[in-house]
Amino acid sequence: LATQRLMIKSLEQLDMTAQGFLDAESALAWLDKSDVLPDVMAIDLQLPRMSGQEMARRVREKRRLARIPLILTTARAHLQDEEAAIELDAAFLPKSFRVRDYQATLQQALAHPHGEKAVVLVVDDDPSICDALGLILSEEGFAPVVARDGNDALRVLAAGTKPALLVLDLMMPGMDGIELARRLRTDKTIADVPLLVFSANQQVAQVAREVGAIGHVKKPANLLELVDKIAGAVAFP
Repeated sequence: LATQRLMIKSLEQLDMTAQGFLDAESALAWLDKSDVLPDVMAIDLQLPRMSGQEMARRVREKRRLARIPLILTTARAHLQDEEAAIELDAAFLPKSFRVRDYQATLQQALAHPHGEKAVVLVVDDDPSICDALGLILSEEGFAPVVARDGNDALRVLAAGTKPALLVLDLMMPGMDGIELARRLRTDKTIADVPLLVFSANQQVAQVAREVGAIGHVKKPANLLELVDKIAGAVAFP
């Protein structure tokens, strides 16, 4: 109950309303009868009788409910719980979360219903960074697309890819990140794509401001730190 009250309070801070249930059976019965479907569902995995995982599976099996974004919460945080969330295309949030963590997860879930993954375009000439970052982003539920330089990125964008975020290295052969950022801002079809600068440039903070980026991470950095920034940027562009 305490966690449910915290989650409802978090929703109220975002000017949203919530409908709470203490078990899966009551929630599924309400969903079957309601004319209005929720924009997102947060499900405790450790519910009495029917588990949260089984409830989430039933939601995914119903055509009427299948696209509702799901957030699975639990006090256990076992690997099997995270695997269940991945299988069900749901966000996963251990119950030790802070209000802002829940709100960020909620916003990301709302932005990308079941079956729709946020595309993150990574523009970097370092293959090892692209491969490692792409793997982590995939595991976190994003759809990574890689470009090796500015020209390659423009080709990807011209082919119709519309990323939720562009992660940009500044120092690359061919067209560098600064020139790519300038080109993006002059093209109305892609000018609104947010930029996150990831670079070893000594003036990375200043350059990020100059190119209109929403933030920056200086190399070398832990890629998990970068992914946290990416998740926050996609949730709150």
